[in-house]
Amino acid sequence: MVIEGVEIRVITPNYTGSGKFLFNLYNEIDGFKYKPPVDLLLVDYSHGSRGGNHFHKGKNPNKNPERWIVVAGTLELIAVNWLGQKMNEIIKAEKNAKPLVSIKSDVYHINVPRQSGLVIAEFIMEPFDPNDDTYYGEKAFYEYTSEKYGKGIHVGI
Repeated sequence: MVIEGVEIRVITPNYTGSGKFLFNLYNEIDGFKYKPPVDLLLVDYSHGSRGGNHFHKGKNPNKNPERWIVVAGTLELIAVNWLGQKMNEIIKAEKNAKPLVSIKSDVYHINVPRQSGLVIAEFIMEPFDPNDDTYYGEKAFYEYTSEKYGKGIHVGI
């Protein structure tokens, strides 16, 4: 079950040939209709490693929402939103169809590889600063949701 604040869509290439796949993201992602990305962050996970373990407050356009494509492999997306809704979703890249994941601010999320060879591509709309608007740890999420919503949300993952 996908929770509020998380969207997962499968996108298919506009062109394929000779082992190449062209995805016209200008038509797939609303924000890209007006401004192309500045950078592309490729994350290659080692089997068993986790990514994420953080949330964003929505101050940076790179993270409001955070958008990425599962290029290769399978992952489990674990997330908890500001309402306390939790999800565990298995997301798998296929040869001709790639999952596009969009995570809004105030959603704590963790990426867990389910096989070796997991690669995701994150779109960076402004110059990349890994410390800008990224907050780590369940305690930080609890304190933030307590202050903003009047009720602390326990991640409990």
